[in-house]
Amino acid sequence: MDFMKSLKEAIDILKLNKKSIEKVAKDKGATTAGILILIIGGFIGGIVGKDWFLIGVIPIITIIFSFIGIGILHLIARLFGGKAEFIQLYRVLTHASILNWLSFFGLIPFLKIIMSFAALIWGIAVNFVVIREVYKLSNLKTVFVLLIPGVFFFILGLIMITAFFAINPEALQSFI
Repeated sequence: MDFMKSLKEAIDILKLNKKSIEKVAKDKGATTAGILILIIGGFIGGIVGKDWFLIGVIPIITIIFSFIGIGILHLIARLFGGKAEFIQLYRVLTHASILNWLSFFGLIPFLKIIMSFAALIWGIAVNFVVIREVYKLSNLKTVFVLLIPGVFFFILGLIMITAFFAINPEALQSFI
């Protein structure tokens, strides 16, 4: 699949097109295009951050964390009976990461918050449909696939914040 066709498929995935989700999941050639979409999103994030170092680092970090995050979703989906392979979910979610390109609007201050919130909400919806379709899970099982890591990382964040303030009580005083 050439890159321009991949961009069309990525946009169709954001439109929750089940045929595009299935097509990209099965297309071995879509892996490279998905990674390229991730890299471009990372560059955009670096540009918006207005930091030359970030422009070079964010794409690499994005790729690393995409493997970790999608890997976690894959393992949980498999625990709930999903039959797909990791790479199938990876292809589709990397294509769906074209949604991150909206971070370009972060250069316009008043649009940054609106676009970030809209991308977050729509991203959750896209992830839900993609996981449900790729793994052929019920709606309830798909909700759990998304909730489990969310709850886990929320609790981990609370623990880290609590530990930080326990180690640095003066930071808590300046915070209050």
